[in-house]
Amino acid sequence: MEENLTQHVLASWAERSPERMDALLEIAGEYNVTSPADTIDAVCSLAVMDTGVLDAVVEYLHRLDDDTGIHDFLSRLTQSVDGRVVTANVLMERLTERISDTREQLRAYNQLINTR
Repeated sequence: MEENLTQHVLASWAERSPERMDALLEIAGEYNVTSPADTIDAVCSLAVMDTGVLDAVVEYLHRLDDDTGIHDFLSRLTQSVDGRVVTANVLMERLTERISDTREQLRAYNQLINTR
C-alpha cells in the first residue's frame, strides 16, 4: 500500500466526501498525526479491520444506481492472489444463498406469468 498511497491520492480521495475527510481526521487524532506523510503512515499501519469503515463501504456501494461500483470494487479486490483466494472462499460460503435467491426469482417469475 505504501507504494501507491501518496499525499495526492489521499487528498483526492478525501475531498470527494465529507465522511472521508472525517475518517482521516479521526485517524489523525488517534495517531497524533502532524503532517500529511504521518497521515499516510497511520493509514498504512491500520492492521485491524474497522467494522464501521467496512459497513460504510458496503452502504456506499449499495447506494450506487448500478452494479459498476460493486464490480469495480471486486475487480480491485481480486487483483492480488490473496484477494482472489479470499473472495473465492467467501463466494463459496454464499453459494447456497445465491441458489436460494435464484429459486425465489424463478418463483416470482412463474407467479407473474401464471397470473395473466
